[in-house]
Order: sequence, then C-alpha cells, then structure tokens
Amino acid sequence: MFESAAILIHLTDAHPAARLAPVAGSTAHAGFLQWMLFLSSSVYEAALRIYYPERYSTAGQAAGPQIKAQALADYSRHLEIIHAALSPYVLGESLSAADPYLHMLAGWYPGDVTALYAGLPKLAQHAELLRRRPATRKAEQDHTDR
Repeated sequence: MFESAAILIHLTDAHPAARLAPVAGSTAHAGFLQWMLFLSSSVYEAALRIYYPERYSTAGQAAGPQIKAQALADYSRHLEIIHAALSPYVLGESLSAADPYLHMLAGWYPGDVTALYAGLPKLAQHAELLRRRPATRKAEQDHTDR
C-alpha cells in the first residue's frame, strides 16, 4: 500500500480502538476524511511543486521559478485554511491521524518557520502540542541522528 493519507485512513479503520479517527459513518468521520484528502491533494501537492517544479511543465527548469512561486503561494494559502480550523487539533479537542500528517506537511515549509508561525499562531501551537508527544520527539530525534 502507498500514499500516506491512504495508509493513515486504513490504519484508523483497521484499529478503531486507537481512536485516531471518529467512528466511520459519523458526521465527524466525514470531517476527518475531508481534512485528510485536503492535506493530501492540496498541501502535499503544493509542497511537491515547491521542491520539484520542473516536473510540472514541459518547459522543465525554464518554468521552475514561476511554478515554485505559485506553489509557495498555494501552500501558504492551504495552511491558512487549515489554520482557521485548528482548535487546537485538526478535529478540535482530540488528536487524530490528521494531526501528525499536518505536522509533517507543515514541517516541509521551505522558508523561515518562525515567520510562518508568527502569521499562523494556531499552527505554531499545533506543532508544539505534537512535539510534546513522546512518539514525535523520538521520531524527530531519529531524523536528526541520521
């Protein structure tokens, strides 16, 4: 199986006792799916255009700067949309599988993260909440040890 959103959704369905997604079929679950697909199809896609702009034009490298500029604008706009919904997690008061996904994608921000967080303080709070979790701290430590 591939595609991070599909993997996360599958894991929440396969392990409902972990309570990382609302009960399937509920209105809350529909909101969970909405955010998972938004993160996958909008935020992730914009990040790919930032880092691989030549893939998005037959002109290759020549179109890269314009594609990257548009991707940065789109990525920022997408983060603003999800920022407005954070309370403090993607689905409100409870952590879901959407939260580490957002944390990963927001971590791909190519610029000064301090400036990003200054403009999106709820995203900064979200990142801090995730960083406090033991599994996140371990994963970040493993990443820096490489």
